[in-house]
Amino acid sequence: KELPGWPASPAYEPHRHFLAGGLLILEGQPALALDELGYAANTPELQVRTLTLAGQALYQLGQQFEAITPLTRAVSADDKAVDAHRWLASCSYDLGAIHQALSHLEIIAQLAPEDARPHRLIGLMHKDFEHYDEAIAAYRESLRRNPTQAAAADIQLEMAECQVKQRKYVEALETLA
Repeated sequence: KELPGWPASPAYEPHRHFLAGGLLILEGQPALALDELGYAANTPELQVRTLTLAGQALYQLGQQFEAITPLTRAVSADDKAVDAHRWLASCSYDLGAIHQALSHLEIIAQLAPEDARPHRLIGLMHKDFEHYDEAIAAYRESLRRNPTQAAAADIQLEMAECQVKQRKYVEALETLA
């Protein structure tokens, strides 16, 4: 696809491939996106974002283990690359590397203090492993960050389930009220 208005200089060729790769991911064509992103991988100003998109494309292809390599390179180049941390958390969780997933979620929570999602996922993970105190704390933090988030009712229900498991019935009723 041609990107209208983009300078026809060879210096911008990697940028055109980068944008084409991003568009292909949005269009649900991650394999084609990887081909395009390969042309932008060695462009310094695009490196972190290109590696992150490559990791995303691999993840979408069901290649979570392979996705870790470009994503790790992205966070090595920029430890504040929040989207790379998001995909690393997803890959780690899918591969059963729960401690790594939690570590990346904690980093995301620090880098994006307005984002309530990392704590919701932290809560779910702790709930799954019956670490109810940690789950409740994470759910509370998620709701503190965004009390009107779309998942608020689900979070309150999950938190109440943890409280019931701890036999804190009054607290569970207050959570649900």
